[in-house]
Amino acid sequence: MQSAISDAPERATTAYVIEAARKLAIAYILKKMHYGSLHVSLFGLSVEDLAMDSIAELFERSDDGRFPVLRTYLNMNADVDLKSSAEVSVALRRLVFSKVNENLFRRYHEADGNLSRIIRNVKDGTRINNGLALTTVRGCKWILVKDGARCERHKGPGAVELPLAPPEILGSYFGSKLASNPQVRDLTTLFISFTHAHPFYAPGYPIISFSRCMRAAYERTEAALMTDEPEQLFTDDETERAIARAVDRIRVEKRSSYVGPGKVDEDTFEAYLASVETVLTGNYLRDVGTDSLYAALSEQVSGLSKDEYRDEHRNIVEYLTKLTRTELLGSLRDYV
Repeated sequence: MQSAISDAPERATTAYVIEAARKLAIAYILKKMHYGSLHVSLFGLSVEDLAMDSIAELFERSDDGRFPVLRTYLNMNADVDLKSSAEVSVALRRLVFSKVNENLFRRYHEADGNLSRIIRNVKDGTRINNGLALTTVRGCKWILVKDGARCERHKGPGAVELPLAPPEILGSYFGSKLASNPQVRDLTTLFISFTHAHPFYAPGYPIISFSRCMRAAYERTEAALMTDEPEQLFTDDETERAIARAVDRIRVEKRSSYVGPGKVDEDTFEAYLASVETVLTGNYLRDVGTDSLYAALSEQVSGLSKDEYRDEHRNIVEYLTKLTRTELLGSLRDYV
């Protein structure tokens, strides 16, 4: 049987599919923008350009001028009238939405890797807490506090009538809890307390906006630390001793949290602290800062791959670095 997608009929059919896919992609992106789960300005593209970029892979041509990706997915190997085939229309819709989401995730990760990591940890923190749930509200992923009475009173997560907490208020709340709850998963759990303390706000939040509030809290805290960094009032020897004291202090405070429960062994814990000391020494005693914790830890752990670092070590060593830097700056300010 001769394919319906060949020569002149193929060009006409493909032109129809391209236009249909483009319209679907634009509509899907606009829907995400309307509900606040997408900010196209982050990527520096128009809605139309972002839509075409998302579906471009579908229309890549093979050497013989055909469209293998589209053919394979839509099973275009027999006579099919795309304009009247409900089955193919549904398949195309599903394909376009999938490609848009893949492209958005990739672009978010490239444009804002830190945010994508926070979103991932927020989801993890939600899944391990019985008081929280991930749900879909008007087509967007939300984090929801599972408060039966409130959800019933406000017709469930799909029709939350209460207003969202302003980002400034939620971000400030997270910022006030950072000192004792520095991990994303811990802060995520505290959303339950936030909604109980603020019953006039919705017991849920769009997960991307929620993660942005959390990131803003981290950035404000980090900026405050940077602003408070001491001027060069100390000799290199004094600063080096201060770094060593800060590392020792964190060693004493955190050994029981990591080595005691068996999260890491003694050698790995010491490797983390040696890496922290290397980075802080580079930051405060050298002209060129040693900012790469991966590079520093690689000197301590032979054969450490980037994937292994990311999956097994990064969260802990970054946390220890933040604690040690805070301890260091505090001790130097007190000394002044």
